[in-house]
Order: sequence, then C-alpha cells, then structure tokens
Amino acid sequence: MSDPKFSPGDRVWKTGIYSGPGEIVAMFELDTDVWRYVVAHKIEGGSGVFLHIYSAGQLIPECDQCGGSGFDTPGTGYGNVCGKCGGQRYA
Repeated sequence: MSDPKFSPGDRVWKTGIYSGPGEIVAMFELDTDVWRYVVAHKIEGGSGVFLHIYSAGQLIPECDQCGGSGFDTPGTGYGNVCGKCGGQRYA
C-alpha cells in the first residue's frame, strides 16, 4: 500500500481546463498504489457543494498564504513558490 498524496481536510486546486478550489472530503484506494480523492467544490453564487472524484495527478495543494493555485502552470509556482503571492507551497 502506498501513502496517499492528500488527506481529508486538505485544500486543493483541480488543474486543467476546468479548474478551481476545493477540499478533500474522502479518499480511497482502488488498487495498490492507486488513490482517488473526493473533492467538495463550493457552488459559486449558490449554496451547497458538489463532489467530484479525482486522481492525485489532477490536484495540487493550494497556496496556504493566498489560497490560490499559483503552482500549476509554467511561470507560476515553480520551485514551490506561489506565482501569485510569492508564498511557499506547504508540504
């Protein structure tokens, strides 16, 4: 069994075309070394949350200083420094 990359309560950003902030609310192991994470996303301008399941490769930790996703694209966050605020990525 491998160690998971994230834990419930971790704040993350879903990367890619449809990206945004969320919180890990559950996790499960499909096979040895294959983890999936259930992320709760708040509904902007509405109430409640929606849940989506992601692989670790689709998620990055959010910046613990600005809450942004300044780690996911070239020029933003390389070297574990947030490209938006200059904050260090948490471990």
